[in-house]
Amino acid sequence: MAQQGEVTVHWSANTASAPANPCTPAARMVLTAAQLMSSGSLHMAVQGYMGGYVAISFAASPGTMFPGDTVLGWADAAGTSPFIGTFHVTERSLDESNRLTGTADWAYDKGVMQEGSVTTICFSRMLAEPRAFASPDLRSTVMMSTDPTALSTTAATAATPLGLNWAVASWDALREHYPRNRGGFYLDLSAGAAAPAADNTWVQQRRGWVIAHGVLMTVAWVFFLPLGPFFPAHRWLLRGATAPPQWYRGGGKQWWFLGHVSCQWIGFALLVAGYGIGHSAHVHERGRTQSSLIPPGGAAKAHNPLGNAVMIIAFVQVLLAHATRPAPDSGMRRRVWEIGHIVVGRCVIALAWAQVLIGAHVAAGEGIGRFWQWAGPMIGGMATLVLADLSLRVVGARQREPATPLDKLSAATDADTDKPEKPHYVELGKAGETSFGTTGAPGASAPHAGSGRGLGESLVGAGGGGNGASSTAVAEGLARSRPASAAAAAVAAVSEA
Repeated sequence: MAQQGEVTVHWSANTASAPANPCTPAARMVLTAAQLMSSGSLHMAVQGYMGGYVAISFAASPGTMFPGDTVLGWADAAGTSPFIGTFHVTERSLDESNRLTGTADWAYDKGVMQEGSVTTICFSRMLAEPRAFASPDLRSTVMMSTDPTALSTTAATAATPLGLNWAVASWDALREHYPRNRGGFYLDLSAGAAAPAADNTWVQQRRGWVIAHGVLMTVAWVFFLPLGPFFPAHRWLLRGATAPPQWYRGGGKQWWFLGHVSCQWIGFALLVAGYGIGHSAHVHERGRTQSSLIPPGGAAKAHNPLGNAVMIIAFVQVLLAHATRPAPDSGMRRRVWEIGHIVVGRCVIALAWAQVLIGAHVAAGEGIGRFWQWAGPMIGGMATLVLADLSLRVVGARQREPATPLDKLSAATDADTDKPEKPHYVELGKAGETSFGTTGAPGASAPHAGSGRGLGESLVGAGGGGNGASSTAVAEGLARSRPASAAAAAVAAVSEA
């Protein structure tokens, strides 16, 4: 007995019939002494622990699926619909066209059973079997002579390891297993030892490339690309700050615009790199598509087509941002472009967030980390961005003071003009002071001391005379004479309307 990967292998060699066990037929073939002497025999029982099918293959190159001579079977716990068949594998796909039946079948005394989640297949074969195209002669694995005229079964001085592939799945159907649920190894039939096949390196290399693909896509879609829209959405935080004029191509541009563009281009570069890895031969050996790695049904099946759709929309967004962007003073055309840019951007980010979570499910299904090892950082990043955006929108709304209604402003200014004294206007308009209340330059002309005209009246200008100016005009003068503030700006906006 030897355990390798997800299977346990039991065997016996050069006996006339298979050992009695629950999965072998009651009436078993018994070989003659001459048959044993010339061809030898090998009886195997292979157990898998996933509750679905179990397959063992005599491989020309362990770790590589084809070419191979395969026995595959499954059964349910009730034993009502067992299946076991012999196949000659010539490519990565396996279906009924690969099945050997009748006189072409090189395995005999086949049987299958299931107890709980343990599936066991049993079969026997000749060591010298010309019908097994990938493994026609295995006699050297038990130190048998390959010379048909030799009388000794110990002509060889050392046994040749037997190369095998194994595969298991959790379903009862001829569908491809996950990459983690297969492997290759060498079995020493004489010593009972098993060693992994060196040709399994592609599986390990693929694991690294899949991790790189997932990390690049996560950083792109959960950090850089959704962070970019923060800059224009919350530009008030930067208060109109601009980059130094000497900056190459960015000199004089506002920081919110530079931050937005930088995040988007970095994220897009990571996106292209991750997409390229995901569709490269490092992940898909010999043209195998992503969908072929996943059993039919379920959300995981959408990973490949949804990824392609997200990539196409991302390219469209780049074109919208650079090839069709109108000038800022283009009026309605610019407004329509801005709305389209925002809508497409939000839609592609929503689709991409669903896509990376599906990718976490696919990676976990292939045994490349657990689902929450991938999805935990993803969901944490998404939640942080959403909460930060909502918080900034609330804070930004509170910092904007409401404009003073025109009727209240008019009433206030009318009340001021009815008073005999106008301390606010007279003090600000004193001789030698500017409109901001600071001392003017020497020699500056001052209003006539006895004229009784304040700064508010002089600002009204020719529109009115003396104290009889309208309340709206007085309000306008007041707004323009006071220091700049958020409230004063609101007053000026209302009075000018």
